[in-house]
Amino acid sequence: MSKNLFANLDLGTPGTPGTSTDTSSFGRRKSLIIAGPSNLNVDIQFSHDDTNWSTLRSIKSKPDKQRLDNVAKFMRVSIPAGAPAPTNIDIAGTEDGTALATLTVPSGIGVGASVAVSDLGSFNTFAAGGLASGDELVLESSEDNVSFAHPKTFGIGDPSRSCEVSRNSG
Repeated sequence: MSKNLFANLDLGTPGTPGTSTDTSSFGRRKSLIIAGPSNLNVDIQFSHDDTNWSTLRSIKSKPDKQRLDNVAKFMRVSIPAGAPAPTNIDIAGTEDGTALATLTVPSGIGVGASVAVSDLGSFNTFAAGGLASGDELVLESSEDNVSFAHPKTFGIGDPSRSCEVSRNSG
């Protein structure tokens, strides 16, 4: 039976993101508990390397609690400069852990090497960091490493540069 985990996310200051919190021991399902004004403006971000960050959820009004489904090694809070800030954000979840893999990205046009992710569970979160304006990155999946389909394309106008993909486990 897994234990419940709790952590406080550092708020930083408006215009400067908070320091990252290691959430690798948390499982997929997480809850945010938010305290502060009703008109807050905050981004919850995640990273797998503590360098490249993607926005998981933008919150424009204060709910008491929000459920998140993602796999992340690190999470942080980013508040735009001049925006109303929360007074506290806690994260709660179960101790199901996170397994991570790095996908090979080709330099330029081409196809990266296949990476087996079937042992990582039936829910995966992908993040594409470092894309330049105009770049397009297609995420492909395969059951047999021969026939591929692409559930997500990262590209122009994709502000989050992240996606979650669920697959049947049997």
